[in-house]
Amino acid sequence: WGLGWMARRWRFWLAVTAVILFTLFVGASPAVTRASIMGILGLIALNIGRMKVITNALVFTASVMLFINPKILHFDVGFQLSFLALLGLVYLSPLIEPYFSKIPKVINKYLIPTIAAQIFTLPILLYNFDRLSVVAIIVNVLILPLIPLSMGIGFFAGTLGMIHVYLGQFLAWFVWVILTYIIQVTKFFAHLPLAQVTMQNFPVWGVAVYYVL
Repeated sequence: WGLGWMARRWRFWLAVTAVILFTLFVGASPAVTRASIMGILGLIALNIGRMKVITNALVFTASVMLFINPKILHFDVGFQLSFLALLGLVYLSPLIEPYFSKIPKVINKYLIPTIAAQIFTLPILLYNFDRLSVVAIIVNVLILPLIPLSMGIGFFAGTLGMIHVYLGQFLAWFVWVILTYIIQVTKFFAHLPLAQVTMQNFPVWGVAVYYVL
């Protein structure tokens, strides 16, 4: 909305450039790459006036990433978790939303997606990390509202820092405050008794049965 004065074509290319630069700035991990490709697909869909079909976008994004590096399908847990979490957000969130109708919307906005993502990623987490976080849902609700803000300010801090270091440092201070809050909340809940449950040697057949069900 801040670029409403600009021609539509220029807004599109500026947004695409911003997404690509942000991806490069933060290291192009599987989760970021997946989000970036889908974001660009969404911008293209908006630009040509066609509604984005999320399933097609997911398949296309996964295909592109696997074409570049097929090994990530098996060896990169981040790739598996990022797509499973997104599937949970897209397909499971609408199904469980009615069960949380009595909870304020400002909480549900973060609670429902967190639960959906947790359900879809649970067996992969158990199989690879041998533990289940009991407090993850609460922590996510407390910190998720600030994640987009820290990312946005951090992006502009990095951009302005290339112009002049003091400009970047000024904005980076706000990012530091946000990230300090996120880290302290995470540490507090992580040190609570029974914050996590150890479940060693979760079998691969258990993963298969879970997803089949």
